[in-house]
Amino acid sequence: TADGYSITTGSGTITITKYTENSYTTAPIATQDFTYDGSYHELCSAGVAQFGDVLYSIDGETFSTTIPQANTCGQYIVYYKVLDTDNYSGIAEASFTVNILEVDKTDLIAAYDAAVAYHQTIKTDYPDIAEALYEIINNASVTITTINSTTTEVSNVILFLDEAMSVAKVDVVIEDINSIGTVEYSDACNTLITTAREKYDALTDEEKADVTNYPTLTVAETTYNANKAIALIEAIGDVAYTDASKALIDTARDVYDSLADEEKALVPTSYLTALEAAEDLYEAVDEAVSTVNSIGALSYSDTTKSSITSARSAYDSLSSAEKAIFPASSLTSLENNEAAYSVIEAIYAIGEVTNSNASADAIEAAREAYDALTDEQKELIASDDYEVLTEAETSYDDAVDDARNKKILGFSLLFLLLIIIGALVAFYVVKKHKKANA
Repeated sequence: TADGYSITTGSGTITITKYTENSYTTAPIATQDFTYDGSYHELCSAGVAQFGDVLYSIDGETFSTTIPQANTCGQYIVYYKVLDTDNYSGIAEASFTVNILEVDKTDLIAAYDAAVAYHQTIKTDYPDIAEALYEIINNASVTITTINSTTTEVSNVILFLDEAMSVAKVDVVIEDINSIGTVEYSDACNTLITTAREKYDALTDEEKADVTNYPTLTVAETTYNANKAIALIEAIGDVAYTDASKALIDTARDVYDSLADEEKALVPTSYLTALEAAEDLYEAVDEAVSTVNSIGALSYSDTTKSSITSARSAYDSLSSAEKAIFPASSLTSLENNEAAYSVIEAIYAIGEVTNSNASADAIEAAREAYDALTDEQKELIASDDYEVLTEAETSYDDAVDDARNKKILGFSLLFLLLIIIGALVAFYVVKKHKKANA
């Protein structure tokens, strides 16, 4: 005893019962779906139960406390549970799904398809270049069909494809430029140069820098353009006053003017001189023809006379070469206008009509001149101007008739007067005779 207390000993029974409400204090959590990268990854976080170890399995049969890992693409079912014991209850098996995703190969497939399509376009004409490209395409196809490819691997293959495509395009341009050969003005040569230029222009700046024979292309273009101008000048041939000849001259001029200075320098001076001579020849004739065409309808006026005089002067001032191509129709038109206007002048030169030799001669001259005209020339004289002639003829005929009538009347009066005088003389003689007899 101590301090008034006493201890009494005895015996009893303590019962420990099985714990039946076991649960997770921290449940395993599935790892979020992720893209394959070649490394092992745990498929879930660690779980913690109130009692017992959390067991894991990815086949549903073999369980262990090790958190499952995986490093290949696919879908994984992670099972987890806690085993039942005498002291505590287990936790029923549960599961969740984790996916290791394949790397997105959309860009790779697009690059592959582009390379295959380009390979198809060059395999016939550029077999060596196509073969080198095909090796890269074949390697890319392996990566496309391989499920477990990393992002880095896919990116590298895309890069290899892009580089192979660039190399192929550059090599094609180089080969095209080399195929141009001797430059001449022909459709075939133009096609070679144009094709090389179009393919070169389609390259990136970096690719263009790798075209080692680019200067050959620019020289070919310069030479071709100069040769084109030369050929078109030669095509002018003998100048004629026709639309076709004018078109040849204009085309040659347009092409020459479009040349760069270095291209013009390749055109011999003699060709430029020939072009300018053709232009001058055609222009001189064209101006003369325009002057003839500007005469218009004829009238008795200083304006009409001046137009005809100018047209004649324009034609007469032409050189023999220019007259040689002057259209016959325009010359005929000029001559018809001159002839017709000469008659108009003769008509208006009649002036006031009188019964005189001067009027008779003027009217006769005008009539003879008019009658000498061709039908085409007569059509150029306005009806009003022709009426001046016909009215003059009528007026002259009237004047002649009046004079003749007056003359007849004078003779008649004179004859009557003579008769009267004769009668008076006879009367006087008879009267005198009667006086003598008386």
